[in-house]
Amino acid sequence: MAEPHGRSSYAPVEAIGQPYHDKSPEGHDIESVPTEERIDDPDYPLPTEEEKSTLRRVADHIPAVSFALCTVEFAERASYYGVVNIFSNFMQFPLPAGGNGAGAPPKGTQQTAGALGKGLQFSNAFVLLFTFLAYVIPIFGAWLADTRLGRYKTITLGVFICGVAHVVLIIGAIPSVLQGGNAIAPYLIAFFILAFGAGMCFSNMPVQALLSDFSRCFQTKYCPNSA
Repeated sequence: MAEPHGRSSYAPVEAIGQPYHDKSPEGHDIESVPTEERIDDPDYPLPTEEEKSTLRRVADHIPAVSFALCTVEFAERASYYGVVNIFSNFMQFPLPAGGNGAGAPPKGTQQTAGALGKGLQFSNAFVLLFTFLAYVIPIFGAWLADTRLGRYKTITLGVFICGVAHVVLIIGAIPSVLQGGNAIAPYLIAFFILAFGAGMCFSNMPVQALLSDFSRCFQTKYCPNSA
């Protein structure tokens, strides 16, 4: 008997004979299962009370889409943590003399990497703001998914927004843009776009991965060759 984990699981019947499925006997109240949770599939009938107590229970396989969503979630988290840890130096310190023009110090020196030169207060304020937005916007992301777009479309939109944000960050880090003093506008645009994209993914990705094609009730499948 398959545990409530997925739609395509089965376990062999072990020495109990061929079970009989009656949809309305005592001990098996079909109406006790909510309509939206029933699986009306003859290959995966609901178990009787006898089968619940005698069949071996096995977990279903995890759908491939769940692994794909986990991969996307890892990429999104790498996107977030990959930039949040360098925002502080990028904003606080100026371009190091003799560097590559994109914020890196000269090789073999102990100079601090930097780009915008806005100082400690500016840097700390925006790093904290980014963290705040990344944990508040998921509330909006969850509302958007539940009431308007659905989880899948919200995740897709969030991933697209994150991708756009990284492209804008790269544009703002071009040496000619940095050295011309024009990097602050693309940086702040990308800053807020990335916070929104991360927030939209953060509240929906784990839920979608856990619920992808999963059943929420017990099911049975019979193998004619089982011992």
